[in-house]
Parts: sequence; C-alpha cells; structure tokens
Amino acid sequence: MIESDFSPRKVCNDNHPRPLLPKRRGAVPMHPADGERLT
Repeated sequence: MIESDFSPRKVCNDNHPRPLLPKRRGAVPMHPADGERLT
C-alpha cells in the first residue's frame, strides 16, 4: 500500500513542469561537464 501512495506522489512531482524546470536549470550549471559542452 505504501508503494501505491508513493507512485502517484512521485508521478505528480515529475508531471509538474514548474518544479522540474527550476531543478533541471540548477543542475545544468552545477555540472562542470554540461557547462563545458554547452560553451
């Protein structure tokens, strides 16, 4: 039952573009390899 509750909660977070947008942007600059590839 606990897994069922976690499944919808995690999916909702992943589905939300607002929390994913800021989190991904912060991770992109944080990664040194990503920054070098973008430059």
